[in-house]
Amino acid sequence: PSSVPSSHPSSMLSAMPSSMPSSEPSSVPSTMPSSMPSSKPSSVPSAMPSSVPSLDPSSMPSPTDRTDPSPISIDCIICDDEETTWMKNNTKDCSTFDYVINTFCNKSTYWNNNKFCRLSCYNAGNGYEGDVCCNVPSSEPSSDPSSMPSSMPSS
Repeated sequence: PSSVPSSHPSSMLSAMPSSMPSSEPSSVPSTMPSSMPSSKPSSVPSAMPSSVPSLDPSSMPSPTDRTDPSPISIDCIICDDEETTWMKNNTKDCSTFDYVINTFCNKSTYWNNNKFCRLSCYNAGNGYEGDVCCNVPSSEPSSDPSSMPSSMPSS
């Protein structure tokens, strides 16, 4: 090795590390990865990720890695099925009045502001923005008895 740096550095990699490394880092990063790890790695992460993949993967997952196969949980709310005054006065029920559910729900400012028939709207695919109702209908009857008896006898 020369004791004076070359004014025209070679683009070829040297087979051996320099026996006289410079005391200052270069102003331009190398385009090729080093074959040997640094004896003094930086304690500060680089601003840009490496363009060369690591041969030794990290044992820590990246923030976007998901090893858990379970779905991402979304907080849900218990939705009621509160009818409008008109519906109550005309004995109309949210769960059976399809015309209203498909026409008003999230399509009417008045309904959006009051969130009428919230569960039925959600179940019909017309839920209010941001609503995720926990109490979606089940094909199985509940094993827990209701604390409030039904006003209609069951068949």
